[in-house]
Amino acid sequence: MSDEMILKIVLGAIILLAAIPSIAWRIHLRLRFSKAVSDSVSKPFVCPRCGFRFFTKQKFIYFIGKDKAFLKCPSCGKRHVCGRPYDIN
Repeated sequence: MSDEMILKIVLGAIILLAAIPSIAWRIHLRLRFSKAVSDSVSKPFVCPRCGFRFFTKQKFIYFIGKDKAFLKCPSCGKRHVCGRPYDIN
């Protein structure tokens, strides 16, 4: 092997070792966000317009607070800030 090839291998290994913590942190953040979203959509929402109680299956959810999200109601078809029902345990 030539010196140039060895230098490329060493530089590639250094770059890879430097990138591993950043990649691991991004994976951790995605998994944490995914778990938070799945936990919050497992509880029902209530439409403020028609009062329909529903579980969302939307992929992109815009949360406004801990218990409020901007969702489309499957009953009336309108988008509203839907909250949790008061009688949820």
